[in-house]
Amino acid sequence: MSAREPQSTLAWPIRPAGPGDTDAIQALMVAATIHSIWPTLDARARDPVLASYARAGLRQRLGDGQHHFWVALDAEGGDPCGVFALNGPRKLQYLFVRPRWQRSGVGRALWQVAREHALKLQADPAPFTVNASLNAVPAYEKLGFAADGAAQDEGGWRWQPMLAQV
Repeated sequence: MSAREPQSTLAWPIRPAGPGDTDAIQALMVAATIHSIWPTLDARARDPVLASYARAGLRQRLGDGQHHFWVALDAEGGDPCGVFALNGPRKLQYLFVRPRWQRSGVGRALWQVAREHALKLQADPAPFTVNASLNAVPAYEKLGFAADGAAQDEGGWRWQPMLAQV
């Protein structure tokens, strides 16, 4: 194993993200989408999904006070290896892990920080929600989410509404 390969015992520094992280977050989201979500997208959904990650929109969401972004950093180089964003206190808007770091614990570490941060924003017991890409459902189930109704199709993007109790 090289020094830069993920290790299951590695702790990732996780910090709030700001507008200066826009390019790194966008690159991470695009890489994770193409690797993991692309095969589940109808061709008509691909351009709109990638357009939703445009720098201007991300930069706006990073500073709007409604979205709360955090990044996990590769401990060796300090490069972002994962990101989550809450849209308000209980909607998990994004949870992406760079492909080479998937299945290494980064997503679970980000989810733990997301829950802790959400409880600071709003201490009520409302469940978390996420619209999970169909291939991500097993990963979300491992994090404690369960399906909440039937899978949906929105312009060729198929997703499963899911809930997790605090």
